[in-house]
Amino acid sequence: RLQASQQSQRSGLETETVAALKEQLVHWQRLRHDLERSRLLVELIRKREKLKREELRINQHVTDLKLQPLTVLLRRTLDQLQMKDPANIFAQPVPVEEVTDYLDVIKSPMDFSTMRKKIETHEYMSVGDFAKDFQLIYENCMTYNARDTVYFRAAVRLRDSGAPLLRFARKQVERAG
Repeated sequence: RLQASQQSQRSGLETETVAALKEQLVHWQRLRHDLERSRLLVELIRKREKLKREELRINQHVTDLKLQPLTVLLRRTLDQLQMKDPANIFAQPVPVEEVTDYLDVIKSPMDFSTMRKKIETHEYMSVGDFAKDFQLIYENCMTYNARDTVYFRAAVRLRDSGAPLLRFARKQVERAG
């Protein structure tokens, strides 16, 4: 009888332990399920927010096209012109601290970053104004540098590859009216 009583106490403890473990298992499974649902919900929210940002960007671009078509055209043309300068020779103003006599030779310095600022401040009233500044970039370079320098050859390449882009921009303005 004593053994049976100890075994029944053990089996009662084991049953309680098993029941507690089963309850804990059910709790952990529910928790895991809830966490998975939360993860999926967060993923859906991220996707929705990404789509919202993309839609906002597109709407802003459409509004810009309607309100400032010349600005959009000039930005795109400047981006294309800058791609024709892979070494970024004309990207920033010539550092007058390093090239001390530059302003003695060149009276109207110009570079792509200055052109971009002028686009953003709406200083260009036509593609012609924009083209004049582009022309200043390569003419200044060709005036200051000797023919056998890398800079002179880069200016010639920029002039030759930029001319078709400017013609295309002018045609687009003419078509748009």
